[in-house]
Amino acid sequence: MHPNQHAALRQRILDHASNTDACGFFNLLTGPELLGQVVTLLPVHRERLFPPTETLAMFMA
Repeated sequence: MHPNQHAALRQRILDHASNTDACGFFNLLTGPELLGQVVTLLPVHRERLFPPTETLAMFMA
């Protein structure tokens, strides 16, 4: 990747990250709507301490 392309990509990522609402994203991940959908899709044989959405939220925190 050309250095100018790398710099432009990095700037786009930083711009996007600065415009992201982290609290809103966290609330979306841990909210009952998404959690309910994820729980219904989990295999019965895979019991987890934390649902995937909570695990992702903890990882990102």
